[in-house]
Amino acid sequence: MSRLVYVGQDDDIADLAGRLQAANQGEEVVLIVPPAAQAFQTPLHLRLLGQLGARRGGRLVVVSPDARVQEQARSAGLTAFSSIPAYEEGVPVARRPGGAPPAAGPATQPPRAPGATGGMRAAAPTREGAGPVRPPL
Repeated sequence: MSRLVYVGQDDDIADLAGRLQAANQGEEVVLIVPPAAQAFQTPLHLRLLGQLGARRGGRLVVVSPDARVQEQARSAGLTAFSSIPAYEEGVPVARRPGGAPPAAGPATQPPRAPGATGGMRAAAPTREGAGPVRPPL
């Protein structure tokens, strides 16, 4: 059986540690994390919760639509899911190459105002007659 722990936007790490310790020994704890939750602003918090979960002998998983939280969970050794249905189906988030969150695509870009065009784009810096400047590899 799993214990669902809903993380509030303003919950701090001490609140979550207390809720995690209240779970039964060996019980799976599922942290439901909203985007940009205060307690998950640094990777250290997830590592601490992961260590606490390991000491309890249960599994700790993270469910969040926030790609940054998912990647932090994965780097802390926790299994991450993008939604509750994904958790229920057992479909974890796959690690992205290089640990980077997904690039913004058309579905994630903010909507444009009616009648707006693509907007201005910054030109790549160039050297006189040499084309775009590329960073060294």
